[in-house]
Amino acid sequence: MRNWMKERRLECGLTQQSVAKSIGISKQYYQQIENNVRQQDLNSSLIMGLAQVFNMSAIDIVNQESKRE
Repeated sequence: MRNWMKERRLECGLTQQSVAKSIGISKQYYQQIENNVRQQDLNSSLIMGLAQVFNMSAIDIVNQESKRE
C-alpha cells in the first residue's frame, strides 16, 4: 500500500476524487494506485501531477516511492 499517498492526501484535506480529478485520471484508477493494486512505478506525468496537488517536489515523490520497495 502506498501509505505515504493516503497520509499526504489526508494532510492536504483532499479526497481521492479531488486528487484524481486534479491529475486527470479516474477515481477508480487513483484508488488502485493508492491501494497498490497497480504496483508499477508512477509515470512522469503522474509524479508531476501528484507533486503539484500535494505541494511536494517531484524528487520528494520519487523518494517516497523508493521507500515503498
